[in-house]
Amino acid sequence: MSRSAFFARFSRLIGVTPMEYLLGWRMALAKCLLRDGMAVGDVAERVGYSSASAFSVAFARNAGRPPAHFARREREMRTAVPVAGAADPERTGNANTVADSAHVARPESSGC
Repeated sequence: MSRSAFFARFSRLIGVTPMEYLLGWRMALAKCLLRDGMAVGDVAERVGYSSASAFSVAFARNAGRPPAHFARREREMRTAVPVAGAADPERTGNANTVADSAHVARPESSGC
């Protein structure tokens, strides 16, 4: 199968381009690793970025905030007392990301 045929078929079947799917999967894994307390530089390397700064730019574009802010908020959420009726869109599945729209499965290797 040619690259262009693969691209067209993948896009038709999955609903996003292969690169969008890969980005969504990498960001889902990155969020999971950040939630688990892994350092930003280590997460960047683990999900395939050559530098923490390139990863930070891509993460911020995808998640709406830099990975360090995301990790800090996640830590705060774990230690905060739940407020009745409050919901975090990222926890309830209402976050608008490529990963959500592409139905990207959560990576299982890290326990997420």
